[in-house]
Amino acid sequence: MPPDADPIPIAYADGHILIGSMTILCQWSLPRQELAHEIENPGLVDLLALNRTLTRAEIRGSELGKHIRSAREKAERRIRNAAAQLIELEISEQEIRLLVEARIGSRLNLR
Repeated sequence: MPPDADPIPIAYADGHILIGSMTILCQWSLPRQELAHEIENPGLVDLLALNRTLTRAEIRGSELGKHIRSAREKAERRIRNAAAQLIELEISEQEIRLLVEARIGSRLNLR
């Protein structure tokens, strides 16, 4: 049965979410934290996804940041190379970029 209060108060404190008068044990975390901790050996797409979820401060100057910058550069080279290879098939660089973006988006949604 839903709480009687209107509006329904919702709060989080000490590992519990409070909805009305109901208390539920939970662990709150940001998706970017989960993504960073779940990946032990990130691949190119994982690193590009991390680039979207971590703050500049978290990336700048860290070893992970170096890997992310390298992944961005590598992805750019591969996209341009693929576009050059596929020009005769009338596949544009923009189409390739859209595919890469979709893959990064699906990676973020899976976490």
